[in-house]
Amino acid sequence: MSTRSYFTLHADPDEKYCVVLDFPEDFKSYSFPARGMRMDDRYSPGTVFSMGREAPGIVVPDFVPNAIQYLMVSERAKDLVLRLAGVPIEPLNFVLRDHKGRLRPEALYILNVLTAIDCVDRTRT
Repeated sequence: MSTRSYFTLHADPDEKYCVVLDFPEDFKSYSFPARGMRMDDRYSPGTVFSMGREAPGIVVPDFVPNAIQYLMVSERAKDLVLRLAGVPIEPLNFVLRDHKGRLRPEALYILNVLTAIDCVDRTRT
């Protein structure tokens, strides 16, 4: 019998971190990256997401907290995940607008993981 291990990525809440709470108004196919479906030409690089006004934090962490079910990361985190993941991932560049309406200079990405792994042993369930 083989044993498998797994982990989930999550960030501990911190009031200094920004949070993305909503999709851009003109965003189409918003469910695709949450479900691992390739975006291809349905995504415009540099799409602008906004920091949620309800969360006053302004620090952009490596793993950006969000309420839209995306893996939103810094360039440093993207490079690490792409190097270690071992599965196809579509990096989608985005820009973050702060609470004052200014565009942040950080390179940020949505990591659209294109592989689903069954984590249930159906014969033993």
